Amino acid sequence: MELISWPSTPLLRQALGSIEYRSTFVGKDSEDNPLFDKTKELPTLTYRATVKIHGMNCSVAFDTKEKIINAQSRTVILSETETCNGFYNFVFEQEIKDFFWYLINAVDEHVAQKYSRYAIFGEWAGQSIQKKVAVCKVPKFFTIFGVVGLDEEGNKHQIDDDIVYLLINSKKSKPKSIYHSLNFPSFIFTLNFNEVAKWLPELSKIVEEIEKNCPVGAYFGEQGTGEGLVFKCLDPDWQDPRYWFKLKGEKHKVSKDKTVDEAKVQIQES
Repeated sequence: MELISWPSTPLLRQALGSIEYRSTFVGKDSEDNPLFDKTKELPTLTYRATVKIHGMNCSVAFDTKEKIINAQSRTVILSETETCNGFYNFVFEQEIKDFFWYLINAVDEHVAQKYSRYAIFGEWAGQSIQKKVAVCKVPKFFTIFGVVGLDEEGNKHQIDDDIVYLLINSKKSKPKSIYHSLNFPSFIFTLNFNEVAKWLPELSKIVEEIEKNCPVGAYFGEQGTGEGLVFKCLDPDWQDPRYWFKLKGEKHKVSKDKTVDEAKVQIQES
């Protein structure tokens, strides 16, 4: 079974570009170049923001027909010699492996479209995984932030987060080291993308507060730095990952992107 990867979460300016492209695209000219109507308004969309945990992106992949389960990092299928800070060993603990199989079988029963391959994605975090953040004081834990089913062509289909969250927490014998991102504080925002400058400061303040004191760390009774927020669109026609975005605090920015701090954001042409 080949590696099943999680899509990269865009920065806000990248998501804005994708939203503008879709909203203003009107067709192609005789030379197959895209045409845009810049007078068209951009949409108002509803997003759920969950706390971004500073750990390692890991996943569990399944072939339900062949009864195969793999542990994965972001880039490789893990093994006894390449464990991604112990994630491989974690997945193949009997209690943990049984729970993951329960979850995938339960998901398969609750979705209309059935798939033979699934993947559970999440953040592997806790002691010895990262430094200088609140969650590094917590014993290692895995927080699920997405489940996908793969069709016969290999296309990924997102499983509704609310369904996954309810299935995880409805099982009385759930392992204590497995969570869903909705177990921790989350936020719902209605965002008018014609007026980014009006709502960006509010989001920036929330990110600043998370960086000062991580809500996930606080859940476990630990104080310290948090990373930021990840925004997923809830509107049915806008749930593709290209319309997601992330906002990080200053301490976790890899690039010099100043999106979070801008008082005004200009939407760039694709």
